[in-house]
Amino acid sequence: MERKGIILYPYDLEHYPIVKYKELVEISKPLFLLAPKGYGLAGKQADYFLEKPETEIAILEEIEEEVAKQANEICILDTIEKVEVEDIEEVIVRACEANINVLYAAEPSTERCEIARRICEQYKNSFTVVESNFPMELDWRKIQPAKKKISTPVVMVCGISPMTQKFELQLYLRKYFKQHKYSVSQIGSKITSGLFGFCSIAPYIFSCDNTEVRKIHTINNMIKKIEEEENPDVIIIGVPGGILPLTAKHHFGYGVYAYEIFNAICPDFTILSLPNGEYTDEFYDNINKMSKYKFGVDIDAFFISSFTPISNSIITAELEFAYTKEKKNTSSLYKVFSNSSLQGDKLFKEIENKLLMYGKYGQF
Repeated sequence: MERKGIILYPYDLEHYPIVKYKELVEISKPLFLLAPKGYGLAGKQADYFLEKPETEIAILEEIEEEVAKQANEICILDTIEKVEVEDIEEVIVRACEANINVLYAAEPSTERCEIARRICEQYKNSFTVVESNFPMELDWRKIQPAKKKISTPVVMVCGISPMTQKFELQLYLRKYFKQHKYSVSQIGSKITSGLFGFCSIAPYIFSCDNTEVRKIHTINNMIKKIEEEENPDVIIIGVPGGILPLTAKHHFGYGVYAYEIFNAICPDFTILSLPNGEYTDEFYDNINKMSKYKFGVDIDAFFISSFTPISNSIITAELEFAYTKEKKNTSSLYKVFSNSSLQGDKLFKEIENKLLMYGKYGQF
């Protein structure tokens, strides 16, 4: 039997969008979910955190013999830094013993990546760091010291903090734009974007080796290159990190990535995702004013996610989130959507209608 399955590790609720939108994965593969033993998820369904779980995919806590017979790849996800080294070593050794190729879709310049690489080398097993696939063929000397005009409509997805379903929003938009026969170019906020056939912004662009102005011009030039090569109807961009710090400890990058990307590209539609909660028009108005004066961008729609920070984790080193019941939010001034909006095309239609109003789609 030909092995062509893929194992996702370490699986938790943060990675459920990969399961939910697995039909978007360009190469159809059997999917297996592997959680660390200490997570207590063995035997539970992939959407265990929902009130009524529906998926038939069960979570494993070890690579069982039957899985080893079907899987030829294990994908290490970006939450690997939360997992104990001993657990990682055990999983990588088991993968190597079963001749399962290791794909590392997380930050490569870490101790955990080196551990995984070293074990694979010892077993002469395949080890591959998943690249961002962001265009890198540009000659730095030829990058213009000014921004190039992006003619294609751009939809930007950003979050006020982590765990606000930002990546799920990007997959949702990809699904519906493609269903409606639009050609989509996409730059995701996660390295795991590569599983779905689109790129993420290469981390090196944000390195301290480059000045802020050079970063902005580089991002702009690279997205222009994507536009010229792919000739899409729409470009969807996911912004890494958050746009505001919560505390000095949980700063979410201080909104630096958002500042650089918004200065590089002027979006035609911007979605800001928020933690679950009850918000007022005054809050939306203040956030929109902040965005306008800090990033030069108006918020076209707010998305209220189903995740909220656990209050007692705010004082700890690692901020934790819980999946909570959707709260009803309305606004007389702004477009507000929530998790239930992702069950249909309501949010997509809102975006499509605005872009059509601009008349920027050549096919209309």
